[in-house]
Amino acid sequence: MSDNVKKPSRFVTAQDVAAPKVRLLMLPFAGGNATSFYQTMSLLPDHIGALAYQMPGHGNRFSEPLCHSIEELVADLEPEFGMLTELPLVIFGHSLGGRLAFALCNEFRNRALPMPKLVVASASRPPDVVIKDPSSHLDDDAFIAKLQVHGGIPKELVENQGMRELFLPIIKNDMGIFERFSGSPDRPFALPVAIWAGENDTFAPVQEVIGWNRYFLLQREFHLWEGGHFFPLNAHADIAQRLTMLIQSTVATGGNAQDSLRNSGVPS
Repeated sequence: MSDNVKKPSRFVTAQDVAAPKVRLLMLPFAGGNATSFYQTMSLLPDHIGALAYQMPGHGNRFSEPLCHSIEELVADLEPEFGMLTELPLVIFGHSLGGRLAFALCNEFRNRALPMPKLVVASASRPPDVVIKDPSSHLDDDAFIAKLQVHGGIPKELVENQGMRELFLPIIKNDMGIFERFSGSPDRPFALPVAIWAGENDTFAPVQEVIGWNRYFLLQREFHLWEGGHFFPLNAHADIAQRLTMLIQSTVATGGNAQDSLRNSGVPS
């Protein structure tokens, strides 16, 4: 199969891969744009066909209506299920993307589709963690102030009224999706998970992120990254390298990622 053939607007790619051996699906954070992953994807080896999901109403899909729930995002991806699962699939989900990864795994299992070979839950609070401090209902100033606490908010969004009017509703909408979604770990997935956290993350603290252990039965790693909630935006080369090692050890060779990689941080 050629990546040149299938480039739906739902996805952003960084390079054409003529014959990928593995599919990597990258799911963004609330308010995120698929192009945030572009640099990381450009550094991946050519046997990994990487796609970054562009949610409706974001980036090149800005003219489309926003989705208002995880279920709507899953439905938006449904036409691509065949393409996504025809190769060994690895899902990387950052923050909101982690919860969407869980929902996709549930949907694949319910439809008896091939399950992912690996899920990377990055800076993501598991869906059984109650959000005790929701922010999507706040007025604009209070919402921005709360975002600033966790870092990663563009200076233009704070200072430029036009930018605020354009993008703040999108971020609030996505935060609402994150806050409203819940999911039980009662039926854990028989596949491995890699759990990543930022050592200074105040939005998704380590003690909550490690809870993804409850959702997966098989081998996993815990890796603690330098930085806060948006550490992937400042570590493209390191993220690409670690994803490549995880994929090669878990998918290509059938090995144990935990044995092949030097873990750091809190043991799982």
